[in-house]
Amino acid sequence: MYSIPWKLYSEEEIQEVLAHIFRQRGHDVYNLHKVDRSGEAGAGADLECTRKGETGKMLIAVKRRPRSKDVTQLQLFASQGAKTKIYVYIKEPTSRFKREMNKLLGKVSFWDSDKLTSEVLNTDLRLCLFLIVENYFEKELFDITLSFCKVYIDLEEKKRKLVTLTKADPEMLNLLWNAKDRSASLHKSLRTLQIFFEETDLSMIDEKTKKSIINAFLASLSQINRNSLRPLKELFHKFMEKYPTNFERFCVETADRSNWLYFLTNLPKFIPRSSYKNIR
Repeated sequence: MYSIPWKLYSEEEIQEVLAHIFRQRGHDVYNLHKVDRSGEAGAGADLECTRKGETGKMLIAVKRRPRSKDVTQLQLFASQGAKTKIYVYIKEPTSRFKREMNKLLGKVSFWDSDKLTSEVLNTDLRLCLFLIVENYFEKELFDITLSFCKVYIDLEEKKRKLVTLTKADPEMLNLLWNAKDRSASLHKSLRTLQIFFEETDLSMIDEKTKKSIINAFLASLSQINRNSLRPLKELFHKFMEKYPTNFERFCVETADRSNWLYFLTNLPKFIPRSSYKNIR
């Protein structure tokens, strides 16, 4: 099973994902960073979860890589009177912190990155797949997308004059034809895979079979990525390198009906923003 690359995420982003999955489970979730900074410091927790009709509460703490200096915070967290206490960590803790973890196993539940992926999978399958696909399979697509976004942002900031085009030659036509062929292949493959996955009722399937289907789905994406998307990216960058003025002219003439800027201003909520830091 593919794992979500949590190391790419900030602690704040991981907190948002955790808040989402516990709300899906019927809890009211309070981010103590946002609503009660003093409460966060006093409890050593980041999130507080409650459920209507229940008197107990759940506390969640998140640390990307716990170190020796975080032992005191863990001890404070473990001493709280909450019914359930969950400590989430992503990278391997230091040896001193691990020794303290072993002492507190009966008081605190510890989730590593694999456990966190499993909990997201069991709570919100679509979110889990979204996080995996966005981080593993869309790098090539982002490379193409950002090329358009950079030009369109520049168009918004200053008017660009139409430039002289390079006359079409056999090399240009071959590049365009091959790119069109790869694009058509990519579209058909992804559309077929989408229909199959949307029409599969996973609620009627046992957990073992469900994971097998998910693995097959992700393996299919990996094959499509290797055979269609990566070659398309290479063709696209060859065209941009050889005929940059033609690409810019296309962007200028299609800016009014383009949805690239819409994409840019509506980024998905739960993916690292570092993917887009070089756009501007």
